[in-house]
Amino acid sequence: MHDRHSAFPDTPAYTQAQVEDRGQKPRPSDMSTSFHDVHFGYDGGHTVLKGISFDIPAGKMIALTGHLGAGKRSCARLLTRLWDVSGGQVCIGGTDVRDLPLKTLRELVAYVPRDGGLLADRLEATAAERREAACIAEIDDLAAPPEILSPGERRRLALAAAILSQAPILILDEPAHALSAADELAWRRAVANVRRGRTVLLIAHRLATLRMADAIVVLERGEIVEEGKHEDLLAWNDRYTALIANQTILN
Repeated sequence: MHDRHSAFPDTPAYTQAQVEDRGQKPRPSDMSTSFHDVHFGYDGGHTVLKGISFDIPAGKMIALTGHLGAGKRSCARLLTRLWDVSGGQVCIGGTDVRDLPLKTLRELVAYVPRDGGLLADRLEATAAERREAACIAEIDDLAAPPEILSPGERRRLALAAAILSQAPILILDEPAHALSAADELAWRRAVANVRRGRTVLLIAHRLATLRMADAIVVLERGEIVEEGKHEDLLAWNDRYTALIANQTILN
């Protein structure tokens, strides 16, 4: 079985770290998360993030949105140290994630990917904890093979795994992508329960999902172009409004 406190997709892209594991600082008690003047680019020279800064207060949900290639998923991968920053810092409780042992970091952060690639039956837990996780995530069978589940059920199964990991920081990567209306509604109910007491980084495009966040950061070509609450961003009638205009009309 996986370590009880490790909720990462079981694929080489997530399990084979491409970074040095030299951190020795203790686990922080404060689960606030911050990006300070973060730069990131690939070895080939392509720049992805250009000095972005934003904070996720402990227990709050911050959403990242923007067009494809804006740098949203790069932020998630830098927080989990699948990659390392080219400049600046990503911190948890004021501690640079590079100064934490990878095992400690992976205990702090649960990553729920778009494809739902977390298996709840591979995390150690009591029967009572499994029942509670299944109830919160609205999934009937934590041991069900993912191939027989709908896309929404696979994501809720991954959410159950994140619950069982007891990680205080949660990354939700495009949680409502390509879901039916019923699956999306069930997912939003589950997230509303799971986010309580957790610090959440949400990557999303859909209006209904974005409205769940306490604040929204709009990325464009690796830079933050707008930041604020959903209602405030609508009132500014600029980048965010343009991004969700078609969805608003459809809704």
